[in-house]
Amino acid sequence: MQVVELINSPKIAQAATEMAQNLGYVWALKEAKFWYELWTLMEEKSEKIGWRILGYEIMFHDDNFIEDEKERALKIAQARASKDEGIGIVCEKIFENNEVAVDIYQYNTTGLRYYLKSSKDIDNMAKYIGTIKKDKENRYGDSEINVKFYGKNVNNPSYELFDDAKLKQLARSVADEAIKKLEKINQILLLQE
Repeated sequence: MQVVELINSPKIAQAATEMAQNLGYVWALKEAKFWYELWTLMEEKSEKIGWRILGYEIMFHDDNFIEDEKERALKIAQARASKDEGIGIVCEKIFENNEVAVDIYQYNTTGLRYYLKSSKDIDNMAKYIGTIKKDKENRYGDSEINVKFYGKNVNNPSYELFDDAKLKQLARSVADEAIKKLEKINQILLLQE
């Protein structure tokens, strides 16, 4: 193993230990930045098509994004290190007594996913947005955008998140993908009128 051969002195061992102890937090800073970027893009675009954007409790306080990136990162690092907790944002719409929500999230053991909750016609919506796997009454499916955050049991996280331009591009790609899904749901809801 090459890593073992590289750590061949007390000074290098100390540096490697310090890096290892802070690795989760460094990754969490990038994840916090990604979610903030995605939330900003989604909030701007979703409002135009009648959807409201909320966040998972870990990144929000009283429906407002936690402004301090380091505070968000610390919460993310703790969640990723301790258990398989979903982290993401929620897109929500109420249309003629039908409450619809689409979560964009990642657990420690998955890539980016969409989770659809609806009080009516969930199977039809799920089919059109590609969330056909079942979880009780709800549906979920994987994103076509390959984004994996560092955490317990995650193989091959997305190292390109350490390039700010690529991080922003990934967030834009996910936002574009999500908005297309929300627009498809809008079409289905209008057809039900």
